[in-house]
Amino acid sequence: MRRARGPFSLNVNQEVGVLVDGFDTPSFFMMNQAQPYYAHALEQHGYRGACDLFAYLIDPGFKSPPVVDALVKRLRNRIQIRPLRRKFMNDELEIVREIFNDAWSDNWGFVPFSKDEFHTIGREMLMLVPNDFIQIAEMEGEPVAFIALLPNVNEAIADLDGRLWPLGWAKLLYRLKIKYPRTGRIPLMGVKKKLHNTRLGPGLALSIITALQKPALRAGLDQVEMSWILDDNKAMKNIIESLGGYVSKRYRVYEKAIV
Repeated sequence: MRRARGPFSLNVNQEVGVLVDGFDTPSFFMMNQAQPYYAHALEQHGYRGACDLFAYLIDPGFKSPPVVDALVKRLRNRIQIRPLRRKFMNDELEIVREIFNDAWSDNWGFVPFSKDEFHTIGREMLMLVPNDFIQIAEMEGEPVAFIALLPNVNEAIADLDGRLWPLGWAKLLYRLKIKYPRTGRIPLMGVKKKLHNTRLGPGLALSIITALQKPALRAGLDQVEMSWILDDNKAMKNIIESLGGYVSKRYRVYEKAIV
């Protein structure tokens, strides 16, 4: 071993980094929180930033600029976007896993999801979301992009003090099934790598984001966090910002040589 890098809990596909900016609001579901002094303490012990990650906030009722509308409209006859088909859950999870592993394969720190890992996490997450919170785009019958939205469970558990008994479980169930959280998080999204540097890539990304608008508004969400976005992912940052999204938090992965 030559280098220590982290924090990862448990790997780069889950909770990552130390919060270094954006301490004024609580963290969203499956995102880290930290005290402002954490980063300084790490740096005092010889750690240096290896990569920054961003969380963006976006209003699900966003109004697309004309150039975005034109790009999405141009693709309308070439792609089909559909919600997850729950009765084919295993097949659908495998489609999403394959797109994600392909789409992210060139990204910093990439670790592919194994089938067992992804299907286990996926089945747990699907207990929390309706089918239309996951949208899959197909082109000529081939799945080429997807996006997933989760309710912000942190909002639902904030006042439970970590206790499900005696009444915490009833409050949580009510808040997830009846009085739905007002916030959500998009933790996973991907467009197949072969389309990244084509005219279709940005259009596909915009199309699947737009496809989540109606489900998010129907559920009563008024704020969605898109996280996390790599610092060098200029294309994705430009897309989010074109829809009115703005950076709300910055996380940092640290590293240092150990030999």
